[in-house]
Amino acid sequence: MDHRSDPPIPFPTLVELVRERAERHPRRRAFTFLRGGETADAHLTYGALDAEARRIGALLQRHFEPGDRVVLAYSLGREFIPAFFGCLYAGVVAVLAPPPSGTAEIARLRRIAAESGAIGLCTGSAGFNLGHLGLASPGLQRRLRCLATTDAGSAAGAEWVDPTVDCDAPAFLQYTSGATGVPRAVSTVAQPPGASQPSRRNRSSTGTAKLDS
Repeated sequence: MDHRSDPPIPFPTLVELVRERAERHPRRRAFTFLRGGETADAHLTYGALDAEARRIGALLQRHFEPGDRVVLAYSLGREFIPAFFGCLYAGVVAVLAPPPSGTAEIARLRRIAAESGAIGLCTGSAGFNLGHLGLASPGLQRRLRCLATTDAGSAAGAEWVDPTVDCDAPAFLQYTSGATGVPRAVSTVAQPPGASQPSRRNRSSTGTAKLDS
């Protein structure tokens, strides 16, 4: 989709954008999950996204400081989206990593964690989870502070504190292997889509999450 004609969005960060839309339009769709990249399978409203992001953000704030780097290793888009926004809400830098499915992927996860300077790791309950991590790489699990974002209680959102976020600071790091197979990081700031024009489709191994206008 071409967004060159979109009107300017008066929010310096994605957190402020989601918070405002959750307050004004809580039932408006924020994301649509597409099965196979084509068929709408589920939706996430701005109200639900804000509530889940505050819940996860509060969990992260209990364990990390703003600016800390935390690896996100998720198998399913439905769990990844709130976790990613939870990182933004907590002011921590998300380090995006594909969930490992074998020895080579576990080694790559270890390299990404080391290269990024991550001190924590988050995952969900579906697909790859902390049980798998403990079996595949107990050393990595001991070195990092590992959390399952599904463990955050529903009341945790009340403990969330809006962090002071520099809109020019890194919001997340995404690693590509490149021609050498060595992970290389790309840093991105937490600006809304209208400010930086990124793709509105977040592809995963299980489908696509489409950001709705």
